[in-house]
Amino acid sequence: MIASLSIVMAFQLFVATARVSDHLVKGTAARDLGRSLLASLDSGSGQSGMLFWTSAKAEVSPGLALHHVTVRWPGGPDMVFDRYEAMSKAAP
Repeated sequence: MIASLSIVMAFQLFVATARVSDHLVKGTAARDLGRSLLASLDSGSGQSGMLFWTSAKAEVSPGLALHHVTVRWPGGPDMVFDRYEAMSKAAP
């Protein structure tokens, strides 16, 4: 009886550890993807493996743009990255 309970508890610990590890791996990948998208000038949406992303820019005031990136994965939280950028002026 005690042996079977020990086996069940060990299995539950293994499953919980695997879930936490998977969440950490996906979270790290999402942060890396978000930073990469912020560094690029691209807008749009797409998928990278299990990660879905959207990237958009909007002018929030004259000469200032907001670059907004959202990365999500099934069963995980939305990770939001924002960066304000000076808009380049076109040469006359």
